Amino acid sequence: MTDVQENFFKSVTLPRDYEDVMKKVKAFKDRAIENKAKVILITVCLLFYITIRYFSGGTIVPFEQNMVRFLDNFSGGNRGATTAEYFLEQGYYVLFLSRKNSLQPFVKNLMLHDTNFFTYLGINNHNNHHSNGSNNRNSVLSPSMDLDKNHVCIGSEYYYEVSKEFLKWKKFIEIGSLERINFETVGEYLYLFKGISAELSVLKKSLIVYAAAAVSDFYIPLDHMAKHKIQSMNQSLTITLDPVPKMIKFLVDQWSPEAFIVTFKLETDKDLLDSKCKASLNSYGHQLVIGNLLQDYRNWVVFHCKNAEPVVIKRNDSQNHEISHSLYHSTGTMTHGHPIEIDIGKKLIELHNSFINSNK
Repeated sequence: MTDVQENFFKSVTLPRDYEDVMKKVKAFKDRAIENKAKVILITVCLLFYITIRYFSGGTIVPFEQNMVRFLDNFSGGNRGATTAEYFLEQGYYVLFLSRKNSLQPFVKNLMLHDTNFFTYLGINNHNNHHSNGSNNRNSVLSPSMDLDKNHVCIGSEYYYEVSKEFLKWKKFIEIGSLERINFETVGEYLYLFKGISAELSVLKKSLIVYAAAAVSDFYIPLDHMAKHKIQSMNQSLTITLDPVPKMIKFLVDQWSPEAFIVTFKLETDKDLLDSKCKASLNSYGHQLVIGNLLQDYRNWVVFHCKNAEPVVIKRNDSQNHEISHSLYHSTGTMTHGHPIEIDIGKKLIELHNSFINSNK
């Protein structure tokens, strides 16, 4: 381990359940090897901004050792969860490394803006604990609120939708091809990212590391951090943040040197996107950078690979998903078709197969 790595990991807290998590990762790896499966490690996409918060978001940077206040990232995790669904259905084993309370594969499809868990439930008046689609979610509750008389089940209008997502989720959980690991702080994330990618490195070319998480650029080392809640005292607060080391170079050179490694570059200026993607490839020497613009990331991305012209993937219902490089400078809005993660996944699997077959 280099001095940069060692100093960082000494200055953040090891996840409390780290040993238990790594046992789960080892078991996942063994299942993949036994079933000769290709594997993708997905870290969810996080967008960083600085704000003082007291509740959940993306990767967080604690202010205190006994944490009350912290800096937070804004994250939904939709791209990572959708990508996980696609790769599972293509036969990959998926290790999903995500922030606690972020969107999860299959479950996310039931978490729309105008719904919550209770939206999908109803009362079965036929004294049947199992919904067969005939129950009426508008049935009146028994006045006694007796659970034996009020059988809660899936509302009839949602029965197919909920059952479909649940059965897919249950199938992949039961066969062991989906493993979910959670993190909260930036230190926890990088400890887990390092440990998991190193454990999975024995898979060599069969492993994709899909590093979609944009890690917080700054953190507060433990020895610079207040032990207890910082008191306001009606005074201003000055916080000094240290830079988080760029860990992708360690991933490429040390942790999983034979894996197919994918990183993301998010920009707001389209004129900078190509040069930033190329600079990332040159700096780290990995296989693929996927570039996207914040204002249009749901509609197109650009693939930058070693020794190849950039390829644009645009969300489209047609069979021709790739378009010429010059067209991606158009910012027209597209609202039709399946999620762009499907198009990204198709191209990524094609590139991964070529990578596996190279040098055979």
